[in-house]
Amino acid sequence: MTSPSIYLSLASYRDPELIPTIASALANALHPDRLFFGIGWQHTPGEILPAEWQNKAQFRIIDVPYEQTRGCCWMRSKLMERCTGEDFFLQLDSHHRFAPQWDAQLIGIYDDLLSIGVKKPLLTSYLSSYDPRNDPAGRHPTPFTHHLDRIIPEGSYFTRPADMPSWQQRTYPERNRFFSAHFCFTSGQFCKEVPYDPELWFHGEEPSMALRAYTWGYDSYAIHRPLVWHEYTRRGRPHVWDSGEPVAGVYGKWNELSHARVKMLLGTDGATGDLGKYGLGTVRTREDYERWSGIRFCDRTIQQWTLDHHPPPNPDPDAPYLRRVSHCIDLHYTPTELDDFDFLAVTFHNAAGVEVYREDAFGAEFERWKSDEDKYCKCWRSFVADPANPPVKWAVRPHSRTKGWLPLLEGVSP
Repeated sequence: MTSPSIYLSLASYRDPELIPTIASALANALHPDRLFFGIGWQHTPGEILPAEWQNKAQFRIIDVPYEQTRGCCWMRSKLMERCTGEDFFLQLDSHHRFAPQWDAQLIGIYDDLLSIGVKKPLLTSYLSSYDPRNDPAGRHPTPFTHHLDRIIPEGSYFTRPADMPSWQQRTYPERNRFFSAHFCFTSGQFCKEVPYDPELWFHGEEPSMALRAYTWGYDSYAIHRPLVWHEYTRRGRPHVWDSGEPVAGVYGKWNELSHARVKMLLGTDGATGDLGKYGLGTVRTREDYERWSGIRFCDRTIQQWTLDHHPPPNPDPDAPYLRRVSHCIDLHYTPTELDDFDFLAVTFHNAAGVEVYREDAFGAEFERWKSDEDKYCKCWRSFVADPANPPVKWAVRPHSRTKGWLPLLEGVSP
């Protein structure tokens, strides 16, 4: 019997890890001849691929000069179109490492879910990390689960990885309410039913795909075995948004339009619009997803079960929805300025300008900011707000020992 085929979608933007990623996938597969690679190769003239990949059926290369990119979702959309009947679809980034027989093991997990009645399994989650400078010793030893991080000001949400508890004792993967753009393994039919929206840019990609997949009847799971690793730091890799003209000049506009489309899909703040084939499926509704996941998009509220990082489904769909604010205020102060501050008054205000939360910064928090390798101050504040009276902006007023009160800084709060 012929082993199942897998189509791997790898959108790569000037990534030196692309070639090692494909080499690792091939070297560790049980059936490397049944792997087919869609490569979104966005590159400079000096960056080249191995000659043996050219004009070979196993490699479907989309060759794009880096300055002509339209973002990762645009490329993922084009790569989905190159999936031509393979049994399975695996979407990755271009910086991964693989365990021995990873292909057979993923198919085995998928088949296990089919055997217990899951009609359309979707294996997707944030993967364990690896360090290209120290591989394989730098691979994280345990699989990750997938947690909600925060609602962002534009109306969608961010997620983050965490170690999966008691993973060695698990027989099946963990139910997951989220979608990971860097690891998605499912039937090849997914490419036809849930095609990537090429008009999306970056933020909002994963919440939109999580919702669309659910409404098409897919059930998401985080794998319970460390089979594939992902590199998170982007160390040494150019970014689209800082690659110079013409891309950097239109990035802001594309990002703004992308957020508007995500709002229409999620129904955030009452946004509506026809997204055609990039809209919702017909098996389940957006309201079904909200009740199942504990995340309500229209008013940006979340149930406590979800805030506590329990896997879905939420046991009480009628439990109260809370306005959980978890926001990072970026402050660009030098160590010298921080040394002269007594404290920063950090407040959040509602639409009427009334203060609804205050948590000042001083002392040890200043020291953490000064030691941060990013060289700017990430002022995190988290609190539960009244859904009927939510914050709409933050304000920071620094107090200097030598100059007294300094100018007020303000920004939008989610």
